[in-house]
Amino acid sequence: MNFVSKYLNKRFFEKNQVVDITIDRYKNLLYILTDTYKVHVISTTDLSFIATYDFGSDFFYPAQAIRLIVSTNNSNIYYLQTTKDIFKGHISRLKDGFSSIIGQFEIKANVNFEKQWEEYDDSSFDKWNDLQHYWDEDSNRDNFNFIGLETLQLDSNFEKLYAIADKTILEFTENDSSVSLLSDASPIFFDLSEIEIKDDYFNAFNYNSSLYKMVFNLNLLSANICKYLKVRFAKGKKQFYSLSNIDPDIVDRIKLIDQNELYVGVNEVIDTNVFNRTVEKIYDYQELLLQAYSIKVLNTRIPPLSTVVF
Repeated sequence: MNFVSKYLNKRFFEKNQVVDITIDRYKNLLYILTDTYKVHVISTTDLSFIATYDFGSDFFYPAQAIRLIVSTNNSNIYYLQTTKDIFKGHISRLKDGFSSIIGQFEIKANVNFEKQWEEYDDSSFDKWNDLQHYWDEDSNRDNFNFIGLETLQLDSNFEKLYAIADKTILEFTENDSSVSLLSDASPIFFDLSEIEIKDDYFNAFNYNSSLYKMVFNLNLLSANICKYLKVRFAKGKKQFYSLSNIDPDIVDRIKLIDQNELYVGVNEVIDTNVFNRTVEKIYDYQELLLQAYSIKVLNTRIPPLSTVVF
């Protein structure tokens, strides 16, 4: 083995102790999880710094960070393991910290299978006695205490997730495929680089061209929206409930917008009023679209008629 290179960041790692390192082979990135629930990201090609993300340790207290792994099938999913729970989130939203989490495995110890390893007691070997005492502590009876997490890639968008606990090994089959809110799974939109006015002069023609592409995207989105998401609060956290079809009347109201107001007229000069009018019309159009597939919350975090003590 030959030494190639190294990465140093003394100031960061003095305050944030490393607990796990994970490689994303699809993006050539190295994710470093610390005991403060921060994720330090560097490139595997040249060990250059990319970013630092913070989950926020307060959200997980008193559980400790153990493991961070990424999906084996390039599905934009990460798994964060603590001593008490396993969390699932989107890699592309790591910058949002705790808000990037989309699911949580909270597995109680009263599930219907054998939880306890066969007891082993050897008076000449104190380590087993210590472990047995740890398993029987009152604070550990309700939950598994996770100590490891691994994934195994399967065909298509499935993978096996193995959670290693102090009492058992749990196996999950994870479906990492995405569910689209659109009728067309992959509509072709103009991307930002095609909409931006970069090297051209800013005039009515170029501005209208950019507006046309933006409106084209909105029209395509409007024509394809067919579902919206329902969630509900459970134990103070929002959880997925169902996907529902959008009312056709709502979609029809979106299509009734006068789109002539979205452009600069032939005889118009781009002054403040004209510019503001086009931007406001596009903003109003976007607001209608957001209302059509906005997430519906079915209950409240604090149930009605509950007594809250401060």
